[in-house]
Amino acid sequence: MGSPALNAAASGQPLDAESLKAKVETLCLRLTAQQATNRSLAEVNDTLISNMEAMRQEDIDSDAREEE
Repeated sequence: MGSPALNAAASGQPLDAESLKAKVETLCLRLTAQQATNRSLAEVNDTLISNMEAMRQEDIDSDAREEE
């Protein structure tokens, strides 16, 4: 399995420049998509943390009112 370029490299055959260029472009696109996903996940995580902190504060406030 694997790409023709990697198979050629493993067997000692010369690498095709166009094939390598295509692989690099594919990897760049995948990296860009992964970075966008990471940013999105970080934003959702920040929102989740904020919501959890707000809920925790509501519980604290509710407990304080019950004690009054």
